[in-house]
Amino acid sequence: MNILDQNWLVAQCKEIDGVSNAILMLRAPEGKKLKVVAHWSFNGKGQVVELIPITNAVLLQKKIVVNTQVKDDKELNDTFDYLAIPLGSENKLCGIIAFKLSSMDEKGRAGLAKKIIQSAKYILIANDASRVAFLNSQIQDEKEALVNSELAQQGAMKASVGGRTACANQSETIAPINGPILKDPDSLSTSVNIKAKPTDNIVRISKEGPAHSDHDYAAQHDLYTDVVKLESAALEQKTYEASSRVMISELASSLECERVSIGILNHQHVRVTAISDQSNFDPRSNMVRAIADAMEEAIDQDTVISYAKGHLSKDLIDKAHAVLADQHGASTICTFPLIYNGEIFGAVILERTNNNTFCTESILMCEQFCTLIGPYLALMRSNESSLFAKIRQSINATASGFFELQNLRFKVLASVCTFLIAYICIAEGDMQVTSSAVVEGKIQRVVAAPMDGFIASSNLRAGDIVKKGDVIAILDDKDLELEHLKLRSQREKVQREYREALAKYNKTQVRILSAQAEQIDADISLVNEQLARTQIIAPFDGIIIDGDLTQSLASPVSRGELLYKIAPLEGYRIILRVDEKNILQVQDGQKGLLALASLPGKTMPMKIEKITPVAQTVNGQNTFRVEASLEEKQALMRPGMQGVARIDTGKATYIWLWTHDLIDWLRLWFWSWRP
Repeated sequence: MNILDQNWLVAQCKEIDGVSNAILMLRAPEGKKLKVVAHWSFNGKGQVVELIPITNAVLLQKKIVVNTQVKDDKELNDTFDYLAIPLGSENKLCGIIAFKLSSMDEKGRAGLAKKIIQSAKYILIANDASRVAFLNSQIQDEKEALVNSELAQQGAMKASVGGRTACANQSETIAPINGPILKDPDSLSTSVNIKAKPTDNIVRISKEGPAHSDHDYAAQHDLYTDVVKLESAALEQKTYEASSRVMISELASSLECERVSIGILNHQHVRVTAISDQSNFDPRSNMVRAIADAMEEAIDQDTVISYAKGHLSKDLIDKAHAVLADQHGASTICTFPLIYNGEIFGAVILERTNNNTFCTESILMCEQFCTLIGPYLALMRSNESSLFAKIRQSINATASGFFELQNLRFKVLASVCTFLIAYICIAEGDMQVTSSAVVEGKIQRVVAAPMDGFIASSNLRAGDIVKKGDVIAILDDKDLELEHLKLRSQREKVQREYREALAKYNKTQVRILSAQAEQIDADISLVNEQLARTQIIAPFDGIIIDGDLTQSLASPVSRGELLYKIAPLEGYRIILRVDEKNILQVQDGQKGLLALASLPGKTMPMKIEKITPVAQTVNGQNTFRVEASLEEKQALMRPGMQGVARIDTGKATYIWLWTHDLIDWLRLWFWSWRP
């Protein structure tokens, strides 16, 4: 679709109240068929095919067709109209525009038809295929008008007073598909139901001043051709600056203006961006400031201002225009706001110095030109702006629409999200380090095998509570008993021999036997000691935390082999395994909480006692051993219990608490890949 045709259709639909779907059809390049060149629908829901039947009716009847009071399929109580208007003249059909809009009376439809026919001349000229047919039809209409001088005088009066054109004077009738035939549109009121918005480009022209000059243009079709030339020249440029300079230069040449300027609204003030007769200018000069003030005057009133020197308007404020005319030599000034998406973003000001005022037709032409070129300039300027400016514009647009009543649910959700984001960026929470934990006794006693032997009996295992002196296991003592019996027999034999030697007064033999007896007594004492140690005794009150010999009866054990581990029932320490990335946050004296797997509903306060500055690999992770003590005694706690510990390391914002791990990882990753 052509951007000029699309922009024109969008501008028309936004000015008409209640339009939900519209299409524009113009002559195809071969000049034989009409094709859809532009389409607009409210919220993008309308379809082109919905308006094709009524355009076919126009092709058959060659006049305005309306289908009234059509019921909506979704809302049975709502009705709407289909309206299709032929473009061109009775001699040649150049195009068709069709609308689906809210129901209106005959007077409103007639006024709407006149307005569309008046405005559509620019599009017909712009369309290459329709241009020849349309101009030929205009020439034919002028020839017919010359035949009847009275009609020619009436047409000239309408052109000077009401801004009507030849296409608007056609005597077509509105024939509904299913309804009565309407009267001639010229016989009805020309009022159009326009949206009551200040930025909808409602023209209010200062009527004071001398009569309009006929020096502007001699024929209307020449005027329309110049509009297309202006549009084409501006659209051919690739940058905003080039387009604006070409546009004002062409306007100055076509309308014989002394100076044409364009300005952009920025933070409630106009900044002049281009002047037709100056490539470089000082924005602080008096002339540029006066031009900007005149533009702001038109923008503030949301209207076109036409000023003739010495004639102040009673309806509009044009003091800035008067100052510009008095101080810088302009005799006639006309200012046009530039509009995009219902918002004024700039203005164009035309100045003449030869006392040649702007006629109504010239003003309407410039208004239509600015309406069509405005969106193009706004989009081009937006595309050329920096990324920061685009972000700022997006934020400003979102913020400005935030306070409207539309999309209330979305705005409430956005407000809640904004509040939550602000809260997590400002509010602080407890910074904690989490690690695995194991309960150990402060003292652990190892019970080892006192000698080589075999397990005779054992009734205790890990988890059993023992008291000091309790027998926890017994080793087999049969070999020791036999050894003890053997030694006793040997001792009795030596004693008998000793007595015999003593009776014979054999001193040498007495000494030898006495030494043997002492040796045997020492061996007997050793065996007795070994027999006593066959019973493994608990060294203190505590709990067996490791060892189970109930499944190893009669199995051999070696001297020094670990049999049991016993810990006292009181006095525990907590062994934490802190990840290396969090160890710098942990310090001696910090407090925390411990939750054991066997007691998940209960947390126990603890205190950091010692940090071992040596990393160990546990389950594939580098960890540091940290010892902590419980601040309160726990009757149900037992050594070997496991759980999770959380160490309080200070305060930090919630956003940092939730993102610092990721940030640290990204920082390390970027550093590792940095050249």
